[in-house]
Amino acid sequence: MGPSTQPALFTEGEVVAQRYRVSRLLGSGAMGAVYEALHLGLGQRVALKVLKPELFGHAEVRERFLREGRVAARVPHPNVVAVSDVGEHQGAPFLVMEFLDGEGLDQRLKRVGAMSPADALDVALPVVAALDAAHRAGVVHRDLKPSNIFLARGADGVEVPKVLDFGISKIVDEEALGLTGTAQMLGTPQYMSPEQISSPRSVDARTDQYSLGVVLYLCLTGRRPFSGETAFHLMTAIVRGDYAAPRSLAPDLPPELERVVVTALQASPARRFASMLDLGVALLPFASPLAQAVWSHRWRAPAPAPLPALDPRPASVDPGTLAPAAVPVMPAAPARPSRVGVVLAAALALASLGVLAAVIVTRPPSTPRAASAAALARPSSPPPAPAPAPPAPPPVEMPTVQALAPTAPAPVEAPSAPEAARSPRRAPRRDARTPRPRPAAGMPIL
Repeated sequence: MGPSTQPALFTEGEVVAQRYRVSRLLGSGAMGAVYEALHLGLGQRVALKVLKPELFGHAEVRERFLREGRVAARVPHPNVVAVSDVGEHQGAPFLVMEFLDGEGLDQRLKRVGAMSPADALDVALPVVAALDAAHRAGVVHRDLKPSNIFLARGADGVEVPKVLDFGISKIVDEEALGLTGTAQMLGTPQYMSPEQISSPRSVDARTDQYSLGVVLYLCLTGRRPFSGETAFHLMTAIVRGDYAAPRSLAPDLPPELERVVVTALQASPARRFASMLDLGVALLPFASPLAQAVWSHRWRAPAPAPLPALDPRPASVDPGTLAPAAVPVMPAAPARPSRVGVVLAAALALASLGVLAAVIVTRPPSTPRAASAAALARPSSPPPAPAPAPPAPPPVEMPTVQALAPTAPAPVEAPSAPEAARSPRRAPRRDARTPRPRPAAGMPIL
């Protein structure tokens, strides 16, 4: 079909398919244009998306455009733009979508620059929910970027992020006209995952997680993680994972949030989060209190999964900026006795035994009995109250154990009977941890 015979785009006041009156042009892109229109039967504002005339002759592009409506209908979700009709008007394929009042995330970023973590995650969490619903329906978006995230204002003024454009999505459980099995590289290069570049047939739901990681990086730092003078340099940087650490561009970014973003940006899909929902739960603590309350309730507040191991390759990301893994606090072990204290107690016990042995050897045979008889002959009197135990002295650094052992104990004169009765000998204090010494052969046990 030559350019002269191609139908023009819709004009103001034109009635499309006998029921949609065109009001004005809302915007245009590489694939088509979007108009505001009025549904004549319902009196409802709608958005008409029409393919550009120069693409009418491309059968594959045309089919991808029309299947966007079919895929969007397969994922009914409040954060996915609703498509209510699909058709053709004078050879021009069009989609009828819900009319959204607001701005695209790309426009927001151009206007405000980098966003605070709470503002960025208040946008990201609804997108996580939309993509999680798509993945559960067997649909992979494959072209997530700021221009495909629309920040719609509801009737009550509340902002509702919406995911747009499932035109190049991949349906996992079917080969729709052979389009999902193509090896053609599809998507926007700056937001492509490494597997979209190297092996487009093998992409799965984790490629959307990677693209959302790129969007989060841009929202939090004001810059995309990857760039290059040519498409080759750009794709090489993506495959190698060559990007600056987020906190090198935004020092106030929490280290734990940086770790979550870096995990989503891992070059290997196996090192990313297991699911989009796991990514959302990891992002939840950094959102606003209202968003935390809403999404923790909808997701039933599952416990955050452990972060996957990061890619060991040095991809310009400073590992020192990442949050360390949580280490469980173990209860303190009971204090073990000091080695010096044990040695000192043993030495004192040996010295006491040596003195006691000397007293037994030098004592006359009749002395113990005489002392015992004298003690029994005296009138009984209440025993003196035991003196309070003196406070334990502080540990003393002893030079050697041998210095405490008696070399040649001198004979000790036995006390007289009255003195023995008045002053009973106190047993030497012994450490409870020191084992009781066994008596030598022939030694009487006192």
